[in-house]
Amino acid sequence: MQSILPGAPLPTLQAVTTGSWEGQQIIVYISGGGLVVLNGPNSLVQSIDPPDGPTEGFLAVALDGSTGKIAAASRTSVYVYGLYEEVKGTLRWLPQQVLRLPEPSSTIPTLSWGTNEELLVGSTSLSLFSTHLPSAPGTPVSASSPLDKRSLPTWTIPLLSPPAYAVFSPSASLVATISGRDRLVKIWRRLSFQSAEFDYVYLPHPMTVTHLEWKQGVDGDEEVLYTICADGKMRVWMTGDAQSIEMLRLAAEIDLEDAVQPRQSPANGSRDEDAQARQARYAFVVSSATFSAAAKQALERRGKEKNGPNKHALEHLKEVMSRSPDVVIVLDGRGHMSAWGLENISCKRRPATPSIGSRSVTPSIGSRPSITPPPVPVETFHIAHAEGLDVGFIGATEIAEKNARFLDFCDAGDGTFNLVTHHFDGRITWCSAGIEHFLDPSSRKDRLTTLTTWTGPSNAIRKTICSGSSAAVLSVSETGRGSECILWRVEGATLARKCRLDIPESVDEDEDGHIYDAVVLNEGDLVALLHPTSVSLWETQGLRARRIARCPHKLGGKPSHLIALPGPDPTVCYLASSGCGAKAMVWEVQSSPKRNARKENKLVVNGNTEATSSSIREFCSFDPLISDIASREMSDLRLFRADSAGNVALSYASSNVLDTRTVTLDLETHSMDIRSTRSIETGVDGPTLVSRMHHIAAMVDERRTNLTMWDMHPDAGRLEFEESFEEPIMSLKVMLTPSNPGYGIVAVGFAHRVRIYTQLRHDAINSPSLPFWAAIKEVSIVDGSPHPIVDFAWLGIGGLVVAAGNQMFVVDNRVSLDDSLMAGFSIASAVRDQNSTLTSSLAIFDVVDVLNAHLPVWHPQFLRQCLLAGRLSQVQQVLLTLYETLKFWTEGDEMDQLLELEAEAFIDANALDKSSLHVNGTSDDRSNIVTHEVATSLNTLLTEKSLPGLSDSEQETLTKLVGCICAVERYRHSTDLFGFRFLLFWRLRILHTQSANNDNPAPAPWREINWAYHSTSQEILLDQLSQHYPRILWPQARSTGLFCWLSSHDALCQQFEVLARNHYTSTPEKNPIDCSLFYLALRKKQILVGLWRMATWSREQSATMRLLKNDFSDERWKTAAKKNAYALMGRRRFEYAAAFFLLGDDLASAVNILDRQLRDTQLAVAVARVYGGDDSPVLRRFLGEKMLPDAVREGDRWKAAWVCSLMGERALAVRALVKPLRTLLEESSSPSLALPEPRQDFDDPALVQLYKHLREGNKGESAIGVEDESLFVKRNTRVLRRMGCNLLALELVRNWTFLVPSPLMKAGGDVKEATEQAEEIVNPPLTDSRLQLTETRTEAVPSMLDDWATEDASSLPEPTEAGAKEPPKVPNAWGIEDDTTASAPKIEAPNNATDTGDKKAIPARPAQRGQLDEKKPQKAFKEPDPNSLLDAFGF
Repeated sequence: MQSILPGAPLPTLQAVTTGSWEGQQIIVYISGGGLVVLNGPNSLVQSIDPPDGPTEGFLAVALDGSTGKIAAASRTSVYVYGLYEEVKGTLRWLPQQVLRLPEPSSTIPTLSWGTNEELLVGSTSLSLFSTHLPSAPGTPVSASSPLDKRSLPTWTIPLLSPPAYAVFSPSASLVATISGRDRLVKIWRRLSFQSAEFDYVYLPHPMTVTHLEWKQGVDGDEEVLYTICADGKMRVWMTGDAQSIEMLRLAAEIDLEDAVQPRQSPANGSRDEDAQARQARYAFVVSSATFSAAAKQALERRGKEKNGPNKHALEHLKEVMSRSPDVVIVLDGRGHMSAWGLENISCKRRPATPSIGSRSVTPSIGSRPSITPPPVPVETFHIAHAEGLDVGFIGATEIAEKNARFLDFCDAGDGTFNLVTHHFDGRITWCSAGIEHFLDPSSRKDRLTTLTTWTGPSNAIRKTICSGSSAAVLSVSETGRGSECILWRVEGATLARKCRLDIPESVDEDEDGHIYDAVVLNEGDLVALLHPTSVSLWETQGLRARRIARCPHKLGGKPSHLIALPGPDPTVCYLASSGCGAKAMVWEVQSSPKRNARKENKLVVNGNTEATSSSIREFCSFDPLISDIASREMSDLRLFRADSAGNVALSYASSNVLDTRTVTLDLETHSMDIRSTRSIETGVDGPTLVSRMHHIAAMVDERRTNLTMWDMHPDAGRLEFEESFEEPIMSLKVMLTPSNPGYGIVAVGFAHRVRIYTQLRHDAINSPSLPFWAAIKEVSIVDGSPHPIVDFAWLGIGGLVVAAGNQMFVVDNRVSLDDSLMAGFSIASAVRDQNSTLTSSLAIFDVVDVLNAHLPVWHPQFLRQCLLAGRLSQVQQVLLTLYETLKFWTEGDEMDQLLELEAEAFIDANALDKSSLHVNGTSDDRSNIVTHEVATSLNTLLTEKSLPGLSDSEQETLTKLVGCICAVERYRHSTDLFGFRFLLFWRLRILHTQSANNDNPAPAPWREINWAYHSTSQEILLDQLSQHYPRILWPQARSTGLFCWLSSHDALCQQFEVLARNHYTSTPEKNPIDCSLFYLALRKKQILVGLWRMATWSREQSATMRLLKNDFSDERWKTAAKKNAYALMGRRRFEYAAAFFLLGDDLASAVNILDRQLRDTQLAVAVARVYGGDDSPVLRRFLGEKMLPDAVREGDRWKAAWVCSLMGERALAVRALVKPLRTLLEESSSPSLALPEPRQDFDDPALVQLYKHLREGNKGESAIGVEDESLFVKRNTRVLRRMGCNLLALELVRNWTFLVPSPLMKAGGDVKEATEQAEEIVNPPLTDSRLQLTETRTEAVPSMLDDWATEDASSLPEPTEAGAKEPPKVPNAWGIEDDTTASAPKIEAPNNATDTGDKKAIPARPAQRGQLDEKKPQKAFKEPDPNSLLDAFGF
């Protein structure tokens, strides 16, 4: 917590109390009908709700410093709360007793603690209760508990005039009471402590007594009473001699008005105001005990300072301290203070002191005393005078709000003087100062420091609204008599009250005071409120806001919200509103400049007035239920700000669909332009909460227990995160970081806590299922507030304002790196790089930027993506450069993210010609290769030094990656690209498995299976696996995916037989059961019979031998085998049961049991392929009806592509990579799954490489449309950016070519401009001049951003022989140059393409590669508009 606004204090005399308990200063005050307990400026200990409900709230509170008990009085009862220590150091107050008055009372305004746990209660009578309990209570006492002796008063006396204030003296021998507007102070003297007996006298005053208090910390039986009268004087009363019959006598008198004399006369313009304010005086007394304690510690603390700046102040303090005075502080509310000392005020013998005799004991009611005390010589001395002292007076407009009550104490820890001021305008200020500074007679500015201001709404908050610039926050509360709105000004770490909006229950005859929503405009200068029948505009310049404009509306239904849209100039803005069952409406607001804000404005009704500077009028309205979604059952309709240009995202959240429309204001026609942007099937039934900002949307289901987060980008909309909770979600807010691009942060509010989520970098290799979001911070208010969280608002710095009840908590923007939620993130190294010393916390925006930062080129994820893209030479160059850099690099030095390499090498396709791989696959220059010596030395450096931007686990992965690249380097000449990828990532995964000490390796990822399946070097891959696993068993075979990617059936059976032999010899006893499934799948029953013949040790030998000797081509023995299989299933021997199903020639049952019971899909596929072949109907049915739907359900495109490829459906495999997976089921015979598309399909940038391979294998015949292909590239570009690989994202966009023209490419635009914009947006950090991309490469390789000629081909000049240039050679994926012409992009089309209408015919594909058809020049396409293309890419 950064600061707390516990609520506005009740404006009564006994609404605030304080006391010390075991070294802690406890402050208790009444707010919102309940109690707020604090022990520090920002330390909320506990909030206590009234037992009888908020309508019967507390009216008075008193704290007993000796026992820690709190007494709180409601209208009819007094509740006593005892102090308990639940955890050591944690204080909790629980109810102990309920005190009942013998006679019903209208109110209980005053309470006071005496000695021996006695409590004085003042109402229509004065009652004394004993709250002493013989033992700790077993159960809390409630208001409905029956009366007992402890609940009855020990003494009571009825009063004609109910006391407004009653207080015990420190010794509890006297009681002072005062009634409202009374000039007589009634003093009750206790005659006996054994029996409650009192007599009383009156202390007369010339005018109404406004305040009284006893001096604390007196010695012996002396009692001193201070009273303040309306005549502007403070009087000091003391007890007489012990033998005297008088109770109190007047000892001193101070004129408060003359005590403060400003040194500067007021200006002429403010003389009237000054004359009115001269009568305002505030005074309080610092007792000699408090002063002496603070002064003593100040002298000890600064005793060593001899010639410091505080020398004069300390000398003055010593002089004052030697006189042991009571210090009277007089304030005028305008910054002037005067301090006066009363020396020896508690001395018993003062010869010239007048007294009031016993004649005043029984005065006649209503008569004026006949004795007037003569002037008394007061022994006072002046201590200090100060100006500019700020104790929180802000110039309240109401007379009652100008009252204030002061509580002072000396801090037991550091000895500072503390002043707590209860302002009756709804604030409590806590100020602190060294007593030497506070009473310094010299002029100084640091006299008093305000530690905090406790305030807040008086009623429970319903909604919080933050301004667009986060400069102000508006809280909306329901009062029962209307609405209470308070505008808060954001001041760094806390909120300060700016003004108050009081909306009565009936604003107009046709309008009530209910507020649906509000908007804060002009940084808090204006506030717009949405009422059921109108929109009102309020000016917030003063302490009380006033309504300056109003416009009725007829929205109908239930408007849910109001948003602000920017206008053409700063003085014009627009308000938009919509809701479920309501029309959407827009209003125009004309706001006045700030210089005219002080002028008087007349009320604007219906937008018409003659003398006003601010107005509001209806701009337009429209029906948001567009025809294509009007039939859907709507659960929410909400407008969201989409961009700074004023566009609005109109979201429809129905039962399972989230639709978005872009709504643009047309200022000329006063209308709306509505366009469809995205429609996503969410599968969320009846969403109750929806929050969105730009392309990020968060949604909560009908039960409020399921949270989903969505990427609503038009080209890449998908589910990014989902989590379920046991407790209901109460509120939801989304915001973006100020960085470019902005990353999403979502705050999820529960009953007593708020959890904050942020976007993450995605790892498509190590953790493809890792969510794109994770929780990084959690804030809990359960320890301090019993109220549930109702709403919260984001602040511009990343903090939160959380509202619970009538309390507001300002949460700072710091994220603790030691928090358990941050344990899964390794950002300590990044923090170490940014700071010389490791900090324990970081700003939330910095944390989000670190978690989503662009990866340096040495990051293992960036290197893996380069390897997948075929850029091995660049990876080796990075590792070699890193090796040379680390030789002379020490931790703490800066390291360039590109290692001073050219960015062009990672982006331009022609950069591959620098590869060390040559046409013949040989290389004499090994300086560009990571050799074994280099890899060993580099890994040694990596173990000694910590690279910036890498965690320990990531650096360990980098070490393993270096070893893998070195190990598979010798195979790069003999394997194709797919085979090399398989070997590299298989070895890397093996190293991770070995480091984790996992004896049961996980199955091979379907990504690696696809690499090996499409490889033409399977023999080499098989040889490498055989060398690594000399005796391979099924767990190892499953971890390689061997039986899923082997294409040759003979090799498949051969390896399966090797597996059978290894399983047979895997145990000392050589059990035939272990290899039965494998041999029977190979249809080699006779080998199995021979093995059983040797298993003489087995009890199952004889029965199994008799069964295996039969002819299983006979239906009888097939049935017998199946019966044995079912019997084995009953014993849960599923693998052996599958073997008997194969013995009975029931492949389908065997496959089914392996998949469903053993949950081993690879084993089921291997058995089906070996037993029935790839064309087996059982295998095809298993692939199409089981594995393909599973792939769709899991969103695994790799698995779906492999299934389609194994089935021989190459075109369908292409569709699995590009189109929504659900379409595969819609066009197949499999039953369609009712699964929403975006919740399942997970994209991987490596899919692009497989797509290129499959597309080329189709000989130019694409299985998908160009629009789908374009969206496919854009989606993977966004994934690369989310992975932190912005350079590779730009490379993909820049070098992609289409087989046929893209319909998204429109005429216009400049290639240079478009390319530069793409480069700048994709990789904004790379601003060094050496990173600027060259322009000479743009015409070499066809690209999505290339500039297609706009003229007809026939109009182009033909090249001459002299000017003809040889087309550059384009390297392949390994950098091997071929003869493919790259001078112009290839546009392939059917050979029979003809002209239709006005469109030009698409030329046929040339017969020879690298040659253009001279008769039919190729038609070039126009460059799309850069803005539209880049927007489509999400840049």
